Amino acid sequence: MGRPVLEEVPFSGLKEALNASAIAKALDLKTPKIAASITPKAKVQGLTSKFLLSKAYTCASTNQTCAFESILALLIYGFVLFPNINGFVDANAIHIFLTKNPVPTLLANTYHSIHNGTMKQDGTILCCAPLLYKWYTMHLPQSYLSKEKGVYSEKIMALTPAEIVWYISAYDSGTIIDSCGEFNNEPFIGVHGGINYNPILSRRQFKYPVKGKPCDIVLEGIFYHNHSDNQCMRQRFAEAWKTVHKKDNNQLGRKSDYVHEAYT
Repeated sequence: MGRPVLEEVPFSGLKEALNASAIAKALDLKTPKIAASITPKAKVQGLTSKFLLSKAYTCASTNQTCAFESILALLIYGFVLFPNINGFVDANAIHIFLTKNPVPTLLANTYHSIHNGTMKQDGTILCCAPLLYKWYTMHLPQSYLSKEKGVYSEKIMALTPAEIVWYISAYDSGTIIDSCGEFNNEPFIGVHGGINYNPILSRRQFKYPVKGKPCDIVLEGIFYHNHSDNQCMRQRFAEAWKTVHKKDNNQLGRKSDYVHEAYT
């Protein structure tokens, strides 16, 4: 959860077909074997779990530690972080694995899915549930996580802003990404679409108080699905990540626990 967002273009979904040599290099395997094992499933390219597990067992039994750990990591990407098709690690998970920058996509999938479900007033949240649960419980007081009697949902509904654990010093790097490229906020690209994130609303998590109402331009909402992206937002989001704008305490001011009325 504390892994930083790398300052590079994250997964965009605009990649071409899988590159067998790049995958082979990352997994410390032979290129011809990877090329022969890339297969389509439900119109998506990828590698089967049967193939990857077989290679993992072989590497473990022959003490090929680096290759075993790399294959295990790819399996985690495919089955835990970015699952799609049972028994199959698809091209999206492989591309994200190769970039070594999964955080923006994890955030995008979470925000995109919650927002989409809210709009429809129904639906399953399609994201990495264990990470969402970890993030959620990090901000809850310990008393709500204890085994005391009481219905969990009722305890959560009774929470007040004063009881939330807003600031966690272990994850404070001193600087925050404020915006990217042409956008006045952060454009997140997920597997199924994109959504923008307004970091000014989360400054309290870094102890920077919001003293006045933010201007509307930094609160604008952008949301799209890949299958209906008629404004080329995915390309624009990807291009924006080539220019990352950051702020530190020199721009954000002195830290304080005080909560202004404008924030609440």
